[in-house]
Amino acid sequence: MCLILVSMKKVRLLLVEDEAIIALMEKKELEQKYYEVEHVFKGEDAVRVLTEEKKPFDAVLMDIDLGKGMDGTEASEIILKELDIPIIFLSARTEPEIVEKNEKITSYGYVVKNSGPIVLDASIKMALKLFQVKQSRAAMVHMLDVAPNSITVHTTEGVFLYANKKTYDLHGWTEEEFMEINLHDLDVPDSEDLLEERFQLIFQEGSAVFQVEHFRKDGTTFPLEVSAKIVDWQGRSAVLSIATDITDRKNAERSLKRSEERVQALLAANPDIMLIFDRQGRILDYHASDEKELFADGATFLNRHVSDVLPDYLAELTMEKLKELFSAGGLLTYGYRAEHRGRERWYESRLVPCGKDCALAIIRDITERR
Repeated sequence: MCLILVSMKKVRLLLVEDEAIIALMEKKELEQKYYEVEHVFKGEDAVRVLTEEKKPFDAVLMDIDLGKGMDGTEASEIILKELDIPIIFLSARTEPEIVEKNEKITSYGYVVKNSGPIVLDASIKMALKLFQVKQSRAAMVHMLDVAPNSITVHTTEGVFLYANKKTYDLHGWTEEEFMEINLHDLDVPDSEDLLEERFQLIFQEGSAVFQVEHFRKDGTTFPLEVSAKIVDWQGRSAVLSIATDITDRKNAERSLKRSEERVQALLAANPDIMLIFDRQGRILDYHASDEKELFADGATFLNRHVSDVLPDYLAELTMEKLKELFSAGGLLTYGYRAEHRGRERWYESRLVPCGKDCALAIIRDITERR
């Protein structure tokens, strides 16, 4: 037979009660319910214990009428400015205005004195559950707010039901300002024209990924990549959108496109033949403004060895120079003579490393110069 010992941490309560006999009775009843209770008589004492001494408690049982000095309502307001803790009011007073006033301070419960230990125990447990839910929600909101993406929930009419901090930051609005905006106000005209079509796609497929462009508060625009899906939001269908600012990606794409255009322009204006070899002598890529200058059709010699494409003596020379280049590095220049299309021609080849295991050969016809 195996004996398992389970250690349970007691719930620590601060009881604020100015009447000693009532406090003694309540403390005893609560300790019988497996609570750990510390008692103070005055509101000032409660404030000191919680905010100055910073003693750890799970909840506070606060009497409203505490005799001379600070009452329970005032003490609770001071405590809650510095500390997030569930406060349950205990009072013999049941006037609606008293109950309503204290419910505005904290909504964790209002227990009439002498209701009995069962009611008090149930009230404490409910307050702790509500506090746990509140903390869980706060943690979830914090996680959403520190997320690197814009996260929103909105209706198909474009009314925002939720937006995280990243959304406000990206668009340049405060939370209050943004929640007054409609999605139709954010989309630039080109994106706005596709909005209904995208909603239909989301409802048909359940989710969709697309790109949009939004206005900022200052009138400037920026691109977003959006992943959207249908969710249930407080009993109604809504659209959850997770959007990423792709400004850097778009700028990189434009820069790459411009770079490719410049390279293509340079290549088109360059009369030389360019070949890229690997260490083994395979031809990996080429450029020729006039493919008639090649020894073979370019489409047929890619990924083939030089010995399959070039004359034997020229293939041997190429392999010799590749070996020399990969051994010494730097720039290697050499000339050679070859017959091409029935004519003897002279060529100059400049061979340079192109990455760790490749070499670039720039080959120029120097027959006229010779």
